Amino acid sequence: MTNIRIQVEVTTRCNHNCLYCPRHIIPETRTWGDITPEMSDLLISRISEIDGEYNPLFSISGFGETTLYPKLMDFIHEIKSVRKSRIRLNTNASSLHKIGHEIISSQLIDLMGLSLNLPTEELHKKYTRTNDFAIVSRNIIDFLEEKGNRKPASEVRLIKIPESMPYLEESTEYWKQHLNKNDRVSLSKLLNWGGLVGEHLQKPRNNSCRYQRDLAGKHLSINKEGYASVCCFGIAVNHTHPFIIGNIKEHSINDLLMMAKKRAPELIGSSVCENCNNDMT
Repeated sequence: MTNIRIQVEVTTRCNHNCLYCPRHIIPETRTWGDITPEMSDLLISRISEIDGEYNPLFSISGFGETTLYPKLMDFIHEIKSVRKSRIRLNTNASSLHKIGHEIISSQLIDLMGLSLNLPTEELHKKYTRTNDFAIVSRNIIDFLEEKGNRKPASEVRLIKIPESMPYLEESTEYWKQHLNKNDRVSLSKLLNWGGLVGEHLQKPRNNSCRYQRDLAGKHLSINKEGYASVCCFGIAVNHTHPFIIGNIKEHSINDLLMMAKKRAPELIGSSVCENCNNDMT
């Protein structure tokens, strides 16, 4: 079987305003809010059609805070009902206290990305432009304590930027004491989203795009309007962007994966791919 990853955006609403997020470059032609019931139903139908040769991981992510989507758990249950595949949920943990118990008790989610991102209250406030570091930290600790060794296997994510580096070792050790058997702390490079975001935080690296290099035909990002992109950056941009290869209204996921593989040689040499650092560790 071929492992594939399907990233799904359920909302563009967010309660953080991070300096390193490309939300400010999302064009006005994209509508803001949650995925519509009609698009949600169509997506579930497309998921049910995925060829048996594929072993999908569905990543609930995108350019909004996933836990703000009111039908999140219903949506995840529908995915599991049509395809017994792994599901990863990414969250900034700011609202985890409202849904954490349901996530744990349902046992529907296999992997959890807990994006604390910044290791100190001062840096968190500066880069997320919010004042909820204490709440986020408490939510993560409470979630991990209630979960114990059950699913979902959880990753407390910290990002590497110049200002965070002096604190990462101490912060990693702090969070390790709260982890359970299948949990971990990850230290990730900061995405620069095609060289358009975070230029003051890190330098772009040519030809670092893992989507076209390693995951061509094995990854799709589907935004809440149903447009499918060959990489995570593409779902932020206009549907006429070259990274958008089609819409699930007209194409099956099987066909979109084939189209993504065919487009890879062309895109790896494009100006956006050349400047994109999304080779996360």
